[in-house]
Amino acid sequence: MSFIKKRIGHDKSFGQDLKELRELRGWTREQLEHATNIHRDIIKKLEEEDFKDLDDLVYVEKYIRAIAKALDGRAPFLIGKYRELLNFKKIDRYQNKKQIFIKKISIKELLVINKYFSVFFLFTILFLLSLYVWWQINLFTTQPKLIISQPIDYSHVYKSNIRIIGQTNPNTTVLINGVSVIVQKDGQFNHNLDLSRGNNKIEIIAQRPQGSETKIIKYVVYDLPKDFDLK
Repeated sequence: MSFIKKRIGHDKSFGQDLKELRELRGWTREQLEHATNIHRDIIKKLEEEDFKDLDDLVYVEKYIRAIAKALDGRAPFLIGKYRELLNFKKIDRYQNKKQIFIKKISIKELLVINKYFSVFFLFTILFLLSLYVWWQINLFTTQPKLIISQPIDYSHVYKSNIRIIGQTNPNTTVLINGVSVIVQKDGQFNHNLDLSRGNNKIEIIAQRPQGSETKIIKYVVYDLPKDFDLK
């Protein structure tokens, strides 16, 4: 390793020493940039002792080591001059790192995030609660479907029983003349009903568990056949 002789300036002449070391080597800032991969603007800021735009003053020491190695200079000497300069200017080289750290874990920012999350969570709960209440009201107030496909109203039959066939909503209770009948999972039901001679009133009621109901009344006449012999 070759050594370059240079004069030593005053105790706080870090930038001047760095510049003179580069010039004694005969390098431009562009050449030093190529050798160290440190942007020429950063090299210029170091030589001019302009630290205000450098985000991490601790990491700057790595720049100084790389520059010293490329220029065959003494890294400990230059780093020492750099630290003396910061102390002289009353600059805390850890200051920016503290600010970055505080910014990342700022309690205020966390509270803001929690506040927005709490508001979102509250509105979600209120929306779901409103949806549930609407659903419950709908169950209480909306009448269940009830369709009777057989028998036809005011029809005449000539036998003592008929089959009642219909359709309603699932999970609905069906009563035919007060008697509960079986409702299938798809809402279909059928029931054999005994008839009395003459006009028969058939009351069919579909009830939801919550209380709303639909009622249909049909009349069926049980007659004797026209050719029936009373003798």
